[in-house]
Amino acid sequence: MLALLGVLGVVSAFFGFMTAIAQEVPQLDQIERRTPDRIGAIYAQDGDKQVRLAELRSSQSRVLVRPNQISTPMKRAIVAIEDERFYEHDGVDPQAVVRAAFRRVQADAVEGGSTITQQFVKNTYLASRTGGLDAEQSLRRKLREALLAYQLERKWGKEKILGQYLNTIYFGHGTYGVETAARFYFGKPASQLEVAEAALLAALPKSPTLYDPIARPEAARARRNVVIDKMVETGYLTPDQGEDSKRLRLLPRHRRPALSRARTREPHFVDYVIEQLVNRYGTERTFGGGLKVYTSLDLREQEQARRAVRRTLRGRGPQGSLVSIDPRSGQVRAMISGDDDFRRSQFNIATHGRRQPGSAFKPFVLLAALREGIRPETTFVSKPQLFALPDGGTWSVGNDHGASYGTLDLEKATALSDNTVYAQLTLTVGPAKVAAMAHRMGVTSPLDSVHSIGLGVTTVTPLELSHAYATIANAGRRVGGSLRFRPRDSEVRDPTMDPISILRVDFPGTRKDDVNAPRTVRAVPEGDALATIDAMRGVVSYGTGRRASLGRRVAVGKTGTTSDYRDAWFVGITPQRAAAVWVGYPDTPREMTTEWDGEPVLGGTLPALAWREYTRQALAGQPLLDWPRAPGVYSAP
Repeated sequence: MLALLGVLGVVSAFFGFMTAIAQEVPQLDQIERRTPDRIGAIYAQDGDKQVRLAELRSSQSRVLVRPNQISTPMKRAIVAIEDERFYEHDGVDPQAVVRAAFRRVQADAVEGGSTITQQFVKNTYLASRTGGLDAEQSLRRKLREALLAYQLERKWGKEKILGQYLNTIYFGHGTYGVETAARFYFGKPASQLEVAEAALLAALPKSPTLYDPIARPEAARARRNVVIDKMVETGYLTPDQGEDSKRLRLLPRHRRPALSRARTREPHFVDYVIEQLVNRYGTERTFGGGLKVYTSLDLREQEQARRAVRRTLRGRGPQGSLVSIDPRSGQVRAMISGDDDFRRSQFNIATHGRRQPGSAFKPFVLLAALREGIRPETTFVSKPQLFALPDGGTWSVGNDHGASYGTLDLEKATALSDNTVYAQLTLTVGPAKVAAMAHRMGVTSPLDSVHSIGLGVTTVTPLELSHAYATIANAGRRVGGSLRFRPRDSEVRDPTMDPISILRVDFPGTRKDDVNAPRTVRAVPEGDALATIDAMRGVVSYGTGRRASLGRRVAVGKTGTTSDYRDAWFVGITPQRAAAVWVGYPDTPREMTTEWDGEPVLGGTLPALAWREYTRQALAGQPLLDWPRAPGVYSAP
C-alpha cells in the first residue's frame, strides 16, 4: 500500500508539473503578449566612473512578423541547417539527443541536440527566468525545457513555432529577428527572401561575427553554401537549384547596409559583448530585458592603445590590433580591432581574426619541453636542418637570411628566435604536446598537430594569444571567468579558458545578479612559467624585440613574423599587463615587404613599437615590478 501511495504521489507531482508547464505556454507568444520594452545598457570603466557604451533595446532592433510574412525559402533554410527533423518530432528529437551524446563520447566534440522548439523556449522564456548557462546544467531546467517544448507543439503547431522562432534570432549588427535582418542586409521584407538570401541569413546565427557577410564575405559565402547543401540534402532544392543559388552574390551589388552606431562607443567591443550576452541569455532578454552590463574595458587604457596603434602605423598601410589583459585578474583592459573605423570595417580582428603567430608561438614549445624535463640550458646546434617526416616527406628549416649561430642553449635560441633550434625542439617534444600546452595556457582555436606547429603555422586570435601570455605572466596560473558566455554547442566548456570582458550583469526588478568572478587554474608549474619568462628576457634586452624595451621597467615578450611577411606580432608581458599586438592587412592579406621604411615589417618593428608606447602609458605611475628568477629545478612529467 505504501509503495502504491508513493507511485501515486510521483504521478500526481508529475501531472502537477505538466499542468504548470502548460499554463506557461501562452507567455511565449511574443506577438500577442506585447511586453513593454525594457532598455538595458553596456558600461565601461573610466576611473571611478561607469560610462555607458551602448543601449540594449528591442524596439530599435526588431520588428515582429507572423509566419505568413516570412518566405518559404527562409523557413526551409533555417529548418535544414538547425533542425532537419523539425516536422517529424514532437518538440524533442530523441535521434538528435542520442547523436549529440554519441559524438561527445566518441569524438569529445559538442553537438547541439536541441530542436528549434527547444531553442525558441530557451531564447524567449527560460533564459529570462534563470541566470543563464549555470542553471541550464540542472536536470530540472532540462526537463522544463523539454516539457514546455512538447506542450508548445501540442498547442501551437509547427508554422507558428517556426515563425516566432525566426523572430528571436540574432543576425548581427544589432539586427534581432528575421524581418529586421532582411531589411538590413537586402533592403526587402522577410516575405520576399529568395533561396540564396535565406541561406545567408540562416548561416548567421551560429556566429554572426565569424560569418558576417559585410566584414568576412568569404567565410559567409562558405557557410551560406553549407546551408544550401543542407537544403539539397533535405529535398528542399534540386542539385541544379543548389548550384545556381551558390553562384549568386551574397548581398545586392550596390547596397551598403546602414551601419548606425551613433549612440555607441567602442562598437567593436560592444558587438563582442552582445554576442556573449546572446549566447548566454538569448536574444529577447539581451535586447529587451533591461540588462545592465558592466564590462572590464578601461576607457583610459583603450584610448592609450588606440593612440599607440595609430601613431605607430600612420600612413604606412597595414592595420594593427591590440588586446591588453591584466594577468592577475584575467580582465580585458583594452581591445583595438584592425580598422578602428566601424563604418568602414565591422570585423573584429582582436576576437575573430585568426592569423599565423609565427615565432610568437615558441614559448608554448618551451613550456612543453620543460614539462618533459628538458632544461633551459639544454643545447642544440643552430644550422639549416632537413628533417625526415613519418609520412615519408622531408622538412627543410632555416633562419632568416640563412643565419647560423652554432651551439645555442634554449634561452639564447629564444632571444634570437632561432627556427632551426625550435624545429628540433618541437620534434623532440612532439607536436601534439605543443598543441596541448597552448590550449592549457588559454589558446582556444583548433590547432593541428603538424610538425611545423612550433614555428607558428597554425592560426590564433590576438585575444587568445594575449590570454595565453597572461597565464605565463601570472606565473603559470590561468585566470578566467566563472560564467560561460560561449554558445551551448561550443567545444570550449571551461569558462576560465576565456579572459573576462563582462564583469557583472544586473537584472531589473530582482536582487539576483550574474557576477563573473575570476577563477584561477594552475596551467603549468610556477617554475616552468618563470623559466619561460627568463628565456624571454633576452628577447627584449638583446634579441629580436629590443624596440619593446621599457627602460627601467622590466618587460619580456616574443616577436613573431610569418615567412611571407603577411603577419607580424609582438606579444609582451609585465607583471601587471599582457598585451598582444598584430600588424597586417586583414581583408586581403598581403606581404609587408616595404612598409618599414622600405624594409619588411617584422615583429620587432611596428608591433614592438606599438606595444612599447601603449604599455609605457598604461603603466605610468605604477610600481616597477619584476618576477623572481626561476628555481634551479624544473618540473618533470
